[in-house]
Amino acid sequence: MEEKHNDLLKSIGLTEGEIKVYNYLIKKDNQKVSQISKETTLNRSNLYKILDKLVEKKLIFPSMIEGTKIFSITRKERIKEIYKEKINELKEKDSEINDYLKDISQLGSLDHQSSSVFGIELYEGEKEVKKIFESTLKNMKKGDIIYSFGYEGIFEKRESFKYWLRSEINKRISRKIKYKAVFNTHKGASSSKSDLTEIRYANLGDIDGNVEIAFYKNIIIIYMIKDNERALLIKNNLLYSSLFSYFRFLWEKSNIM
Repeated sequence: MEEKHNDLLKSIGLTEGEIKVYNYLIKKDNQKVSQISKETTLNRSNLYKILDKLVEKKLIFPSMIEGTKIFSITRKERIKEIYKEKINELKEKDSEINDYLKDISQLGSLDHQSSSVFGIELYEGEKEVKKIFESTLKNMKKGDIIYSFGYEGIFEKRESFKYWLRSEINKRISRKIKYKAVFNTHKGASSSKSDLTEIRYANLGDIDGNVEIAFYKNIIIIYMIKDNERALLIKNNLLYSSLFSYFRFLWEKSNIM
């Protein structure tokens, strides 16, 4: 039980020495420095520093009784207050973390990565597929372009995807991220063209009606929505370049309908 409590105290920033002193004062309140030192086996010089830190954190407080300084526990609810303060600090760091992720993503640009670097990740299930789709948008900035080809409307085959997809499209448009796609010609095909969305059609042969391939920068995502929802994410510069060349070929051969 005590080990579990110690882990909790560590998680809110207490050191091992601070935990030892705090736990002792919980059991035996109103103690002199000499007694705390004896029971915790901490030397005086180190103990004074620990006591000062605990006072600073408002977990204990000093008082004078008959000319002797003693230390006592403050309100036990103070632990929860410190926990909430830590959460607020992390929330304030959220924007800094997003900026950091954007910065390091720039380090991974095509000009600086080797074409031999190859990474593959498989996502299965509706929740995971949605997560990787949403992550794609979060990692892009204004003016970036998502290229895509395959079969149109694979996400609309799932009722649970329809409204979610519309929401994600709106997010893309609001962030000024472009989308260019070449889909397999089909009955009811209707081209779309705006500043941020361009859709054309071409005869892609016997391409599976449950697959869409999207790519940007050096990332390729193959969405497969059939019996199960799956997304295969591949990171490779050479494969990206090859797909982009193929996309340009399709784009030139495609039709506006």
